[in-house]
Amino acid sequence: MDEKEAAALLRRYQEGNASGEEIRLVEQWYRRLMDGGEWHWEPAEKEALEAAIERSLLQRIQLLNAVEAGSAGLTVAASSPRIYLLRRLGWIAAAVILLFGAGVGSWLLFFRPQRPAITAKPILQQRFKNDVTAGGNRATLTLASGAAIPLDSMANGMLALQGNTQVKKMAGGRLVYMALPEKPGAVLYNTLTTPRGGQYQLSLPDGSTVWLNAASSIRYPVTFSGNERIVEISGEVYFEIAPIVRSPFKVKVRGMEVGVLGTQFNINAYGDETVMKTTLLEGAVRISNGGQERQLRPGQQAVVAGDEARNGGMVIKTIGKAEMEEVMAWKDGLFRFNGTQLENVMRQIARWYDVTIDYKTPLPAYPFVGKIPRNVPASEILKLLELTDVVHFTIEGKKITVFP
Repeated sequence: MDEKEAAALLRRYQEGNASGEEIRLVEQWYRRLMDGGEWHWEPAEKEALEAAIERSLLQRIQLLNAVEAGSAGLTVAASSPRIYLLRRLGWIAAAVILLFGAGVGSWLLFFRPQRPAITAKPILQQRFKNDVTAGGNRATLTLASGAAIPLDSMANGMLALQGNTQVKKMAGGRLVYMALPEKPGAVLYNTLTTPRGGQYQLSLPDGSTVWLNAASSIRYPVTFSGNERIVEISGEVYFEIAPIVRSPFKVKVRGMEVGVLGTQFNINAYGDETVMKTTLLEGAVRISNGGQERQLRPGQQAVVAGDEARNGGMVIKTIGKAEMEEVMAWKDGLFRFNGTQLENVMRQIARWYDVTIDYKTPLPAYPFVGKIPRNVPASEILKLLELTDVVHFTIEGKKITVFP
């Protein structure tokens, strides 16, 4: 096919409109390019892919607004000078990498300047012989009595009867609280905790549903009573709150309080992140932090910590579809990078695969954009990241080492 036809094929593939035969053609093309160990381009292939990448970049750029392309000192902005500068840096200022494994298609889009060829890479089997499997539905339930129940090793069914509330483990990594039609007794508090490499779902006695990401926790009463429902969290938690007008729902985390009636929102408050982010999908929430109160509308995000905290405590911003997809990716079983720096990428990997990260090189300031399933072994993600020729990795036991 000529350049025009190739560009059209890639565009259909990227938009999800390609036929089965066309999908196989693109996959075979990719495998042929990669199996050779180097990027060997025919003129038509090179120009067609360049055109497709430029179109994709401009679409992403409009969502990202302004992303700094690392040491190239390049501000990514949707304009014709941007395309001119791409070509001046070398045609492969960006590369689309496709991975087909575990029945799931993944893609990564890497921003990078032209780099010299990398020679004498270690053999993958030697570097990744100690692979790490993905996390799963693992959590510990700590009862009010102090008894700890490892949920991943317990059979489905009733785990405990606390006052007038039954605690049940359901299939698919879900914990359910069911209030019996009896007068509630003393207020008892349980804590659900996920380890690094774990996630879990919780149905509270009021009908609200909670999802915990890795290395997270929630403390809550086994029965809600009184004129408000209060829980405390750490790490990252997504909420779908049952609306009860007479009893507003409140989430407390690291000095911040989020108050709602009925809504869907995500809180990312890991201690190793520089900011806390509360993102609203539906409904409305009111956030209190350091004496400051702000209300979010759907599609808005509150950012607290770092410079923002010193300059007023909280910044409210409206985020686009791509950012919203990045926020919710973990709940959907994905890693999504939307101009994400390597250090942030590696923190997500460390939490989900329960590994430590050892850096043998200063972190490159390259923003990554892409989507990868969370159920693949760690090596699959690392191989994709290596295709940028920015960093390389080894896995030894539960440690991932980052090399230039």
